[in-house]
Amino acid sequence: MVAVRSLLDILAFTEGRGIVHRDIKARNVLLDKEMSTAVLIDFGLACHLQQDDAEWLGRTVGTRKYRPPEMRDARPAHPALDIYCLGLMIDKLLRQRRKRGGSSSDDAPVYDRSDTRLLEELAEECTLKDPYARPTAADILRRLQEHLGAPLSRCKSVRRRAALDNASAAAASVRSKLSRPRGVEPESPHGGGARRSKRRRGGDALGEN
Repeated sequence: MVAVRSLLDILAFTEGRGIVHRDIKARNVLLDKEMSTAVLIDFGLACHLQQDDAEWLGRTVGTRKYRPPEMRDARPAHPALDIYCLGLMIDKLLRQRRKRGGSSSDDAPVYDRSDTRLLEELAEECTLKDPYARPTAADILRRLQEHLGAPLSRCKSVRRRAALDNASAAAASVRSKLSRPRGVEPESPHGGGARRSKRRRGGDALGEN
């Protein structure tokens, strides 16, 4: 749970700056020895909504089985892409945990079952077909902080907290620029975008591809 919160810290930070990774998966998330701090690697497919051209923003990229349904329609990139991939990753980790006889059993500690239930809810919400219905990274992070009983102001540096507080404002700005298909209400997914950076390779810290 702490590692997931650490990853959400990163995603809220990039979300608030208009960056979309577009290849969120276990192989691209590294953990420290204490399994508490996450590092997101391999930004080779990332994009920035305000700085990259339309062709790159609409490119179908990333690991095939992690691609959100809207990417098949060549719609412009948005942070909900990363949230969908995050949901699939969490779901996969939960399934792996169950196979190993993890905390979903009735005899597991109460706090462990509570963690699992929250992660199951988040996985379901993050993988909703409608990107506009998915939560933002900042929203998920706040829920995790509340669940862990750790006030946001005590868990983050002043700079990090300011970035998180700005994420909602950035999201609202992008909402007005995103097109929405016919027959769907004009509320768009959360803000963001992404900047391309040089590909970096890393190990598989959380699971298979």
